[in-house]
Amino acid sequence: MPSIYTLWNCPFILPIVLTHPHVIKVYVGNGADLMLPGTVPPFDHRATKGAVVAIADTENPTVPMAVGTCNLNLPQFDKVVGRVGVAVDVIHHIGDELCRLCKDDKVPPAVGLSGEIPIENAEKDAKDIDSSTEEKGDKNVESVDENSKTSIESNSEETNSKAIETNLEGGPYESSITPEDVDHIFQRALLQSLHMEIIPVPLSSSNFMANHVLKNMPDVDASVANIKRTTWKKSAKYLKAMEKLGFLKLKGKGDDVTVVSVVGKENETVKNFVTYKVKKAGATAPAVQKNELRTMLLYKPTHKSKEFFSIIDMPFSVLYTATELKACLNQFIAKQQLVDPKNPKNIIPDGHICLISGLPRGSLGREKVFPAFVKNFTELHKIVKPGQDATEVPTGRGPVPKVHIITEMKIGRKIITRISNFEEFYIKPEAFAEELRVKCSGSTTIGPCTHNPKLTEVTVQGPHGKLVTELLVKRGVNNGYIVFEDKLKAKKRK
Repeated sequence: MPSIYTLWNCPFILPIVLTHPHVIKVYVGNGADLMLPGTVPPFDHRATKGAVVAIADTENPTVPMAVGTCNLNLPQFDKVVGRVGVAVDVIHHIGDELCRLCKDDKVPPAVGLSGEIPIENAEKDAKDIDSSTEEKGDKNVESVDENSKTSIESNSEETNSKAIETNLEGGPYESSITPEDVDHIFQRALLQSLHMEIIPVPLSSSNFMANHVLKNMPDVDASVANIKRTTWKKSAKYLKAMEKLGFLKLKGKGDDVTVVSVVGKENETVKNFVTYKVKKAGATAPAVQKNELRTMLLYKPTHKSKEFFSIIDMPFSVLYTATELKACLNQFIAKQQLVDPKNPKNIIPDGHICLISGLPRGSLGREKVFPAFVKNFTELHKIVKPGQDATEVPTGRGPVPKVHIITEMKIGRKIITRISNFEEFYIKPEAFAEELRVKCSGSTTIGPCTHNPKLTEVTVQGPHGKLVTELLVKRGVNNGYIVFEDKLKAKKRK
């Protein structure tokens, strides 16, 4: 099976299944399978069930972003709106572990097409294609009989006028999205709600939309996921359309409708629905850089806490956040009735808490118990890229690492700036060294770290601590994880 890097050079080795740009960004680019409603007909005749195919968006139809196997016989579908099922099981996609091993993961521009692409001759072109025969292949494309052609270029131009112009590195939506695309988003939001939640009915249409549909919208801009941008325009018409599909039942007339029942989780469509990451609701978060990496501190239970989790019926072999551990501790305190009757602000630890935390018996303030309690857990961390599913990110040992920047003077009065411990933040030494060479106008070297040979260190000539810090922040590293030490100032003080 070819990688996407091979396909970027020879895009017609495999049949290409087209989808909308936002589907690549929100779903396929994060490892989700390609659903049938998210595809764009017509399909290559080779895209039959079990066949290996590439996935590209309509704006760049010759730049595959994922590779997988067909789960359906795609050529039989002329229309995909309203249909269900997984079209392609994704095996390899942009941004996965294989891509992280590559030194240069920059996505190339679309291959220029002077004419229409004959799908029927794609296999032949794939065998003959190389640097010396590309021009010849293009001439063969132009000479094929018009009746045997399927024009991908014209199809992409028609779709481009309607599709979202989206940046795979996290850029904003810049152009309009088709009403059919927004319909698809709203339909998936309902299926997500039916799959994940127990919905108490009857509910008014406004409550149902606010608490179950809009709450389960994917992480897209609010201006895109708006009911007014659908083909239905109104919530009532949307709900009536979902009633026709058999997902719910309504009562009432006109815009004044009530949801009286919904299908159960045993429904085939709901049961087979593949969930996605929803947009988090709540208070407005402080402004952050769009490409800022998200850090997660996790805790792994040790053998001392096994009985603790058994008492509160919580899983032992999973990772917990600090907030989740605090909730578990409060649940344990309530269940074991450990609140001090004389002072409700305090608790009286039992043998389980004393074993885990090492605290003595007796009345203690809650603020003293949790810090001691959490010390018994193994500390782990994750660093998540924008738009990436945290469950796909491997865990690292210990707390979140810090990038070290040291400016010092070497023997011979030569000033250098050393940067180390940056690779966990998805920064590749070769690309970073090249960027520093250009930005700092000085020579750079790559080698093992002076203090820890297991780490890679990039050295740039000159005092560039401030500039390096700015470059790291632009690459998504939070300032709190950057440590800058200027040894030149320390020498001047002496």
